[in-house]
Amino acid sequence: AELLEKKIRKSKNQIVINHMYFHPTPSITKALAKAAERGVKIKIITTGIYKDCPNSHYVFGSRNKANYSNLVRSISKENRANVEVYEYQQKKKGNHKKVILIDNNVIAGSSNLGYKSLVTTSDHELNFFANSKEFANETMKICNIDINHSQKIADPTQLTAKEYIEAAMHRVMAPLIG
Repeated sequence: AELLEKKIRKSKNQIVINHMYFHPTPSITKALAKAAERGVKIKIITTGIYKDCPNSHYVFGSRNKANYSNLVRSISKENRANVEVYEYQQKKKGNHKKVILIDNNVIAGSSNLGYKSLVTTSDHELNFFANSKEFANETMKICNIDINHSQKIADPTQLTAKEYIEAAMHRVMAPLIG
């Protein structure tokens, strides 16, 4: 989590987060908001709830939405356009990528962007960091394929009362389920 936060703070052009779970720590959320405020373009590709989605989306979808909604609402209105959110939507298929691009850096591996991977060591994750323009470009091509299989969220600040309650319940359960 510390390396990720450090790379976000140093970002200059773009951040692309392609994770099934969008459950960043408060400090990572704050670093992302500051990056958007200084003009860094951020794309979030995550999962939501839609017709024929995998069952796991019903568990995590509302929390993803609450987290990206909180992020975007924490950014000044004139800089909110620096954040684009996409919910991956393929019938009965989930997006389980675990990759983050920050400028020409790729951070990927087994870690989810969630509590057990970022806060505890209970999942014993393995990740790698690569500083390579070519590798970042190839990774972005794959992220663009996922964007093409996603629904762009027109207003990521919107959150229904039901989604808020579901997200709050999930947040309480995070130490057990991620």
